[in-house]
Amino acid sequence: MLKFENTNSEMMKKLISILLILFSFLRVQASPCEAYFTFDVNDYTISLNGSGTAGDVVSWHWFANNDLFSDAGPETNITVNEPGEYQICLVIETSSGCVDTFCHGVVVPEPQGDCEAHFTWSVDGFTIFLNGNSSTGDVVSWHWYINNDLFSDGSEPHITVNESGEYQICLVIETAAGCVDTFCHGVVVPEPQGDCEAHFTWSVDGFTIFLNGNSSTGDVVSWHWYINNDLFSDDSEPHITVNESGEYQICLVIETASGCVDTFCHGVVVEEPQGDCEAHFTWSVDGFTIFLNGNSSTGGDVVSWHWYINNDLFSDDGPEAHITVNESGEYQICLVIETAAGCVDTFCHGVVVEEPQGDCEAHFTWSVDGFTIFLNGNSSTGGDVVSWHWYINNDLFSDGSEPHITVNESGEYQICLVIETAAGCVDTFCHGVVVEEPQGDCEAHFTWSVDGFTIFLNGNSSTGGDVVSWHWYINNDLFSDGSEPHITVNESGEYQICLVIETASGCVDTFCHGVVVEEPQEDCEAHFTWSVDGFTIFLNGNTSTGDVVSWHWYINNDLFSDGSEPHITVNEYGEYQICLVIETAAGCVDTFCHGVVVEEPQGDCEAHFTWSVDGFTIFLNGNSSTGDVVSWHWYINNDLFSDEARTTYYR
Repeated sequence: MLKFENTNSEMMKKLISILLILFSFLRVQASPCEAYFTFDVNDYTISLNGSGTAGDVVSWHWFANNDLFSDAGPETNITVNEPGEYQICLVIETSSGCVDTFCHGVVVPEPQGDCEAHFTWSVDGFTIFLNGNSSTGDVVSWHWYINNDLFSDGSEPHITVNESGEYQICLVIETAAGCVDTFCHGVVVPEPQGDCEAHFTWSVDGFTIFLNGNSSTGDVVSWHWYINNDLFSDDSEPHITVNESGEYQICLVIETASGCVDTFCHGVVVEEPQGDCEAHFTWSVDGFTIFLNGNSSTGGDVVSWHWYINNDLFSDDGPEAHITVNESGEYQICLVIETAAGCVDTFCHGVVVEEPQGDCEAHFTWSVDGFTIFLNGNSSTGGDVVSWHWYINNDLFSDGSEPHITVNESGEYQICLVIETAAGCVDTFCHGVVVEEPQGDCEAHFTWSVDGFTIFLNGNSSTGGDVVSWHWYINNDLFSDGSEPHITVNESGEYQICLVIETASGCVDTFCHGVVVEEPQEDCEAHFTWSVDGFTIFLNGNTSTGDVVSWHWYINNDLFSDGSEPHITVNEYGEYQICLVIETAAGCVDTFCHGVVVEEPQGDCEAHFTWSVDGFTIFLNGNSSTGDVVSWHWYINNDLFSDEARTTYYR
């Protein structure tokens, strides 16, 4: 949104009009058609202008969050109900039949008062030039952030970045009258281009995306295709089948014989299938053979069955198929059905083929209470189980024999249990567990506030009668059973808080919400070092910065000391959450938290590893560990990724 407040505004408007015409002419030269639009936001109204589109356009279709709202062109507008980010897409068609789509996120901010932050920008190489003078009100304070880091307090700053990519720029203004407003926008710094250009076309059939990179220019000798940053092909004309409808970011990286490298990315929308049918299958695994049964598909007379493994078709014989693979691992199985009425649907799921291990069998029973799944693996057979690993939708969440987990919403969840016995036998059992929508007249709800790294919660806004049970979860971990708890976290970020209530009449309900903990901006920083001797944890907060006048130490959210170098003795081994909250003489408050592990005395063994990094690949070697090691488990950010002695992890 551009605003002109000087006497040359009309001249500037004419200049911008000329530049838009020239830009449109250049775009026409570059391709037969190309959709494009600019926008501005006034309160809850988004005004859109597609005049920068190239080509003889005869059809305009505008979408907000995938819903068509206008076929007018080239200018239209839409008024939304609430602040937030809206995905706006323009689909054009020219008289020659060329079709193109352009999408962009548009942020509608919460009205803050009689001021509005805004900025324009331009990019030269790796330098971003910014101008906040289009903000309104008598601005006395400017604060600019890039990816949440403050870098300037001027009205027209610039910043040079290290590499190409999209950077989140935010401007926070304050006026003389005390009005505060924020405006954020992604700014793309492109990769410098040589004498080649990556490009691709695509089509979508059901949940399968067909891609063709042959419109790229130059003598291409290398193709690398990515979907949502994951590499999936090195061919020139690949295809990939996805699990569900939505927008997928497809990127093609090419390299030519002369060494020119270029990247082209575009969002590809896979629509929700239309019609009354639903593909589904169950499976079982015997050795290296996967047996599949699609008879649980619904929607009438299915006349076509197509089964895929890792995107390769292997059967069209009917609802029951099987395939034998060469080795253990996870395989992506997809079933595409079509009914006599023409309804098409796709269902995909990962199927794990385990390495045959011996005579043991994993198994579990379960029950569901509200949004909490209670699990019991003690029905597993085969001897003395020494290791339990539980997964929900492929994410590790517990290593106990009888865990539970609280989910955010109703639906079917894939639960897997991997056991290992003292004799070294390993087995896996997976089953879908359905969490129903709660029935009854009660509603969980909470309000919250954040002070530093501490989240204060209040569930008293829950309705529906006499609440007799409160259970609070953060990122699926239970932390309180009170009505007004608080919790101190380790670092800034968004945390998923869930409250499960039960009333005296037996009604159960769950409410979840993301709570954002901001990065502290003041000039102080809490920090501590520690050592462990037996069951005693020794702590030292003197690595904190600033003139500290107040120290508060917490273990698992309980205050235990106000000194700078305390110690605490615990009752048993395990991981303890230690948090230090400091305050300086200038009033700066900061929090630092870290997990401290008190080990069970183990005997004569010691885990250790060495590593090296090549690009985004981490090479790991655990052979420096001591003792007769029979089991290796590697974790990255608490997620199990390997059970080999020497392994790599690719991000």
